[in-house]
Amino acid sequence: MRKLRRIPKDIASFRRCLNEVIARIETSDGSMWANLSREEVCVDLRSAINDVESGIGFDVKHLEMLFAPTGPIQDISTDNGWGDEFLTCASDYDRVSKDY
Repeated sequence: MRKLRRIPKDIASFRRCLNEVIARIETSDGSMWANLSREEVCVDLRSAINDVESGIGFDVKHLEMLFAPTGPIQDISTDNGWGDEFLTCASDYDRVSKDY
């Protein structure tokens, strides 16, 4: 099955958005509810940034899963006391990722 990939128009905003999430996750503990470790999430977010910057584009479905309600980023954020901030991050992600 072929992956749906996109390159956002505003790569700098995309990078900034994902880097903000990475920074929060790196200072958080893991979550027993998340299906990925915090390290795996950070690797996936960095890979998305690299893929966009290299012209390949990010894997839409995979990032949608990471940012989804009850996805690993929300699980980690809720368990670490930044669940409200996650909602802002998810909104920012939705905005920058849909503009391609």
